[in-house]
Amino acid sequence: MFWGYPFYSFFIRSDQNRGEIAANLIDITFLSDANYQKTQGKKIFYGNISQIDFEIESISKDKNISNFISGQLLGAEDEIYIKGRLSGFKSKRIFILFLSILFTALGFLIYYCLQAPHGFSYPEEFYQIYGYDYSEFIYNLTTPIALIIEGIIATMLLIIAIKYANFKSSVKPTLQLLCEKLGAQTVTKYETPLLFR
Repeated sequence: MFWGYPFYSFFIRSDQNRGEIAANLIDITFLSDANYQKTQGKKIFYGNISQIDFEIESISKDKNISNFISGQLLGAEDEIYIKGRLSGFKSKRIFILFLSILFTALGFLIYYCLQAPHGFSYPEEFYQIYGYDYSEFIYNLTTPIALIIEGIIATMLLIIAIKYANFKSSVKPTLQLLCEKLGAQTVTKYETPLLFR
């Protein structure tokens, strides 16, 4: 997991069967599918749950939990493996969109700043005012268009940094909550049967 990437894959092994796992998840989830069931207790998630897979979103304000959790229930009887993903965004496409905006703006800013000084009728006028020691690149960084692009870059970096910081701090508590509710423990990819990787 590199910096800024708000996605994390995990494996959990549970001794419960599929029905028990689904029931335990339903106890803490508002269901959005057609088989809505009113359940008692405090709700932490909203989403779809079946005995095959689940896709839930955090709605808790007081618990530090990952925004989106999806998973597949693999295995049979009382040895179920859950292959899941925690994410800060609903899909990778949103994260890729933010990255593409960031890098496009950065590329355009560099291209813009490498041009001749902007805002002058002819280039010699720049040197007459600022002298030959002043950098054209630095001057172009202070023009209004460059400042707007710098604001876009700063906004994208801020969004990614905040999302990643919140996500990183929520991974461990989310896995602990899932293990507690499902009577499970986390396992590594290599402790999971090859068929379920």
